[in-house]
Amino acid sequence: MPGATRGDGPPPRASTEPLPGRLQDAAATLRAAGLAGRADLHPVGLLAPDASLPSGYDAVWMSQFLCCFPREDVVRLLRLAASALDDGGRLFVLDISWERQENEVAAYCPIQTSLYFACLANGNSRMLRPDAMLACIRAAGLRVEEEVDDLGTGHTLFSCRRAADTSPLVEEEARP
Repeated sequence: MPGATRGDGPPPRASTEPLPGRLQDAAATLRAAGLAGRADLHPVGLLAPDASLPSGYDAVWMSQFLCCFPREDVVRLLRLAASALDDGGRLFVLDISWERQENEVAAYCPIQTSLYFACLANGNSRMLRPDAMLACIRAAGLRVEEEVDDLGTGHTLFSCRRAADTSPLVEEEARP
């Protein structure tokens, strides 16, 4: 909503679907910031077999959590997020891409983060290689319109649409 930031359009609204236990914290933070009327909070356990999200969104943002799941769950979660999009909506996926670091030393930290999650946190996580993330995105019925590397400390942002949407397509192949 470009106009919303200039004050000549409706204020943007946001929705969040965190773990149910986090909703109280989110609600308190929104109230304290005077933004409670611009956010919809939806408790959902994303791994529940009957998980669903509200629909009709122009954008859905998934940040740094897909690497917490095996690939089959990543595909299912991407499909679930895509189901919340309105026609022409975009799904943004932000995650660490250790293979796209500027040098070998810069790749070390994300790789060790992956080790931490795999060995200590939940025993399941590992950073997906960019080509594996792209394969999951395609398997979920999405296509990548844009990839932006080097955000923050080694993150890549994938901007996706449903494969059936007719917007221009950019190259999806993984970089060497």
